[in-house]
Amino acid sequence: MDNKNIIIGVLVVFLVAGLGYYNFSDKGKNIDKKSVFQKKQECAQYGDLAKIKIKESGRVFENDTYAIKEIFYSPKLDTCLYAWVIHTTFEPTEIYSIDDVFGGGIFTAGISKNAANLFYEEIIKLKKK
Repeated sequence: MDNKNIIIGVLVVFLVAGLGYYNFSDKGKNIDKKSVFQKKQECAQYGDLAKIKIKESGRVFENDTYAIKEIFYSPKLDTCLYAWVIHTTFEPTEIYSIDDVFGGGIFTAGISKNAANLFYEEIIKLKKK
């Protein structure tokens, strides 16, 4: 009887250790990485929607131009964002903005000398979880 209990105890320890390894191994992370990859692919398809949102925003005037710098998935906000710049004929000559494809604004800068730096720093922050 003692040998049976020892064998059962050893099996239970291995079973628990195996389940713990499975739960804390990279397998769970790979599933998360796969879904993040899919979300990034999905967000990349919203270029036309971003252009429509920009035109409907009323922020680009007749003599102004704009450029979409990037469309990306933000794990931090769990949504698709587009980063764009308005080139204006008045001060400030450039307005940097990051907006949610499905909602409102996230970030806007254009008055300070460091607006471009702040813009790109914000993109980096939004791409992190």
